[in-house]
Amino acid sequence: MTQSLPVESIGVLRRYQEREEREINRIIDERTANPAPGVPTEDVVRETLARRE
Repeated sequence: MTQSLPVESIGVLRRYQEREEREINRIIDERTANPAPGVPTEDVVRETLARRE
């Protein structure tokens, strides 16, 4: 039995990565603009990545 894997171009993968980075940066900017006590960057990244699941 042969298993096939999806193939994406490097350009598509780069755009996906750039979108992820923009989303993380947007959340970081949003959180740092808030004068309340900060949220650790690790929590922001974890929350962002969990949204895609």
